[in-house]
Amino acid sequence: MKGLLEFFQTLLQLLIVEVGGKEEEPKSEISDDASPKQIYEWLLKKMKDTKSTDVISYKSTLFEPGKIYVFKYNPLYKDMYSFWDEHPIILSLGKMPAKTGYMNVGINLSWYPPAARNYIVQSVMKAYKAHFEEQIRKYPGDAKRQKGIPVDLSAMKSALDQFGFSFAIRNYLPSQVKSPSYCISLEHWNKMTKLNIPQTFPQLKGTVGIFKIYKEFEKYVKYCRTNKSAMIKKTNENKKLMKYKFIK
Repeated sequence: MKGLLEFFQTLLQLLIVEVGGKEEEPKSEISDDASPKQIYEWLLKKMKDTKSTDVISYKSTLFEPGKIYVFKYNPLYKDMYSFWDEHPIILSLGKMPAKTGYMNVGINLSWYPPAARNYIVQSVMKAYKAHFEEQIRKYPGDAKRQKGIPVDLSAMKSALDQFGFSFAIRNYLPSQVKSPSYCISLEHWNKMTKLNIPQTFPQLKGTVGIFKIYKEFEKYVKYCRTNKSAMIKKTNENKKLMKYKFIK
């Protein structure tokens, strides 16, 4: 738990809205530092390739914890939201009980400013380095057979709550997930943090733009820092009520 708290404290320094920037020159081979456009084209190609194993079509509408998914989503109560993402990229945290069945829980990576988004994924990969190396060695480029990171879901949620990063956690009803979804192999997680394609990742709906979302996120983080004691109290109350009961 101490490690998680230190991780999120460091992440606070990276909440800077990034605007503009020059696009990189095309490369002959795709790499993690390719431009968003190049990575987007790479992803589309992989999605269409029925023989691909590093980006696979995922038929189930319930996601495995500790994996990254890309999918289409149509919220049940979308008219109530000032913004929502029709094309989320999430790090799945498992599932939670709902009124009928279960709902997916995940961190929508697109809600973080790019620098913070990249740092989160890099830090998770570093924290679970041994797991990444083992799975890649056993099942290279195989998103289906690779196991998701064995993250402590409750500890992660508690840490997110205390520092305001729960802003990016969203619930997704399986009935509203449009099949197929796509699961990304561990080798390509870094690429998913670079997808800044306007109106696609995120595919925003509603009345709020992405930079407004970044500002709201930053504002929420500052609020949580100022009211840290109250946030910890709220987190402890939620634990007693088992409000966040993650199921692997």
